[in-house]
Amino acid sequence: MALAIVALCFALLGGCGSDSRGEAIPASSSDVETGPVADAAPSSAGQASGSESDEPGPCTVDEECPGGGVCERGSCSYPCLYDADCDIPLPVCDAISRRCAECRMDEHCEEGELCIGGRCLPPCRDQAGCEDLDAYCDVVGGFCRPRECEGDADCEVGERCDTEFGRCGLPDCRQSVDCGDEGPCVDGRCAGAEPPCTPGARECSGSRSLRVCTSDRRWTEQRCPSACADGECTEDLNPCGGATLLPADPGDPCGACGLWRCAGSDRLTCEEVEEANACGGCGLLPADPGTSCGPCGTWRCTDEDTVVCEDLGENACGGCGSLEGSPGDRCETCGVLECRGDTLACNDPGRNACGGCTSLSTFPGAPCEAPGEIHVCSGQNALTCRADTTESCSSAFGCIQWAQRFGITNPLAIGCDDEVGCYMKGTCSRSGEPTASDPFGSTCPSGTFCAGDIPFVDIQAGCVGCDPDDNSTCRDGEVCRSLFGLLDLCQDPLSLPPGLPGLPFPLPF
Repeated sequence: MALAIVALCFALLGGCGSDSRGEAIPASSSDVETGPVADAAPSSAGQASGSESDEPGPCTVDEECPGGGVCERGSCSYPCLYDADCDIPLPVCDAISRRCAECRMDEHCEEGELCIGGRCLPPCRDQAGCEDLDAYCDVVGGFCRPRECEGDADCEVGERCDTEFGRCGLPDCRQSVDCGDEGPCVDGRCAGAEPPCTPGARECSGSRSLRVCTSDRRWTEQRCPSACADGECTEDLNPCGGATLLPADPGDPCGACGLWRCAGSDRLTCEEVEEANACGGCGLLPADPGTSCGPCGTWRCTDEDTVVCEDLGENACGGCGSLEGSPGDRCETCGVLECRGDTLACNDPGRNACGGCTSLSTFPGAPCEAPGEIHVCSGQNALTCRADTTESCSSAFGCIQWAQRFGITNPLAIGCDDEVGCYMKGTCSRSGEPTASDPFGSTCPSGTFCAGDIPFVDIQAGCVGCDPDDNSTCRDGEVCRSLFGLLDLCQDPLSLPPGLPGLPFPLPF
């Protein structure tokens, strides 16, 4: 009976695995080997060491699997509990599926291969790299993966088997309403949808865009760091030397006046290279706004990076400033604007002896060509000749020796010797006109009144209240003078004391 149990154990489990102490060692995800596999006798899986003829391969029924294997999804598999239950080429027991496998972790595989689904599989770019391995290329992961199915029955409920590549997946549609504008649902795909692509296929869809067909036979867009050509990114590195796609290229402008610079291999930083110019931009200006240009111009900003010279040209005097008026315009009392340097100034000689602004040929009282006649005012801007009717000077002080006292000669000393002046007190007057003894009341023009002698300054009595700008308010031959800013008095130019305020005659003292 005991021998029968031992025989059954070997028949089912390929021998009860034990360590040196006779204890069973279960298979696990850890890399624990159960003894010298190379020296083991053929296991219940029927796999003789080093024998290639008995290696498990594709199958349709269990009988096609050597050593009592089970045909699952087109491949022979061997149940196990321990690594000792397995042998080359499936030397380890997968703790999850409880089937003998090539590997349980990547370390069981050759360098560069990955342990996927208990198989050591190489990397791939397209399906061509997996065709000899009974696998399909997972282009997203970049490795071959074991075929999952031979038909829909091998897939989960609701999934369909892509028999060309042996991969289970959800159908694009189950009924035509799922397709919308892409047409009816035919065999799990919308008739109007883009046809399925070959996994791993690659093509450029733009200057920097690459389309790659994934394992589910759909296109996915990728962006090349530099450019796409012939279905490949022409450069694997970005301009900074990394693999990450950058938002801009080094040297592109950023911020106010900055440029993007590499900050490591996969990052950019905005570096301010200069301050904003006086117009608010980043460009170099030929001159600062507000500075001079041309004969009379000034630089002005037109935009953030541009200045122009605004030059209105020289003024009428050859300068650059604005002028208040033009040369030749009237100014003040009798003046005319004229250029002095690059500006305008008023040249005003003042009124003439008759009260006007026109220059006179001589002065009132000057002798005329006809004997016995002198020049007298005829309005404000003209002289006329008439008979000299002045009397001898008989002021209170009499005729003063001007030449001896002041060293000058009074040109208006009418009635006196050439070298004396008449220090007037109202007694030198023309015949027929009021004298100091005349009450003066009836002889002044309308609007004026007669005033007597002015003490201390010896002003001849005359008509007071005239207009200094209009001699017509006085009697014929008289002029209106503003004396000391106190009163306006009609006087005969011949009888005015020299140098009174507002008069054109020099004071002798």
